[in-house]
Amino acid sequence: MNSRTVHPNMEDQTELERDIYVVSSGYYNLKTTPVSCSRPNGRSDFFLYYVLKGQSRYVMNGQNYTADSGDVVFYNYNDIQYYVHDVPSQVYWVHFNGSIAAKLLSDLQFNSSMKIHTAANLSMYFENILNEISVKRKHYFKMASGNLVALLTAISRGIGSVQTNTDLDYIISLMNDTENSSMSLSDYSAICHLSKWQFIRKFKDYTGTTPVQFKNNIILNSAKWYLLNTNCTVKEISDILNFENVYYFSNMFKKNTGQSPTQYRKNPD
Repeated sequence: MNSRTVHPNMEDQTELERDIYVVSSGYYNLKTTPVSCSRPNGRSDFFLYYVLKGQSRYVMNGQNYTADSGDVVFYNYNDIQYYVHDVPSQVYWVHFNGSIAAKLLSDLQFNSSMKIHTAANLSMYFENILNEISVKRKHYFKMASGNLVALLTAISRGIGSVQTNTDLDYIISLMNDTENSSMSLSDYSAICHLSKWQFIRKFKDYTGTTPVQFKNNIILNSAKWYLLNTNCTVKEISDILNFENVYYFSNMFKKNTGQSPTQYRKNPD
């Protein structure tokens, strides 16, 4: 299991940042062993998880349900929580709280514990939250909170609406899995039953960026995380991200960031 869990240092929090804030957040990439959780008394904060890929089973209001790729499961304050993330699956999650959290959730139509399906790519918000709290640079509480609000707003757009573009959601989930890094534009377009150029246009309309740029951003965010949070060498990170060789990885990183991986590790700002 590949997992990441982060907790902010509450001593870093200012009075303003108590309005809404991340309590903890994480990511699971489950390949062999499911993850389950039972909280018969709930928790004194709000909780949601996002199934990027795979399936999860959960209980809500005494009923059994399943959550598939693109589904968000939201548990309200103190509601009973029970869920099992099956294998293989990839799941992001976040606990959050704050003096205005309940009001914001009400404004965004999170009126009770619920499941929401979304066509939006939510992984970037979670990755931003994870990176901010991991690195703890200046104003990281505000940055994490800002991404939390953006995340909740993006999810809210899916409440009560019918979502389309499920093929593109699947493509995005493939891009987020480094094991699929060798897949080409032709592979993606074939899955969507489109020509390569039709796929590029549709993907850009959906995400605001090209497939290559989108995939590069995912790789860069992963590379930055390994550089700042592990002792892996640049070559080891290159291998983890399935690059053919370390020179191609270093060139790609510098072209997109203006710094070599080694320079970025020493001076990430």
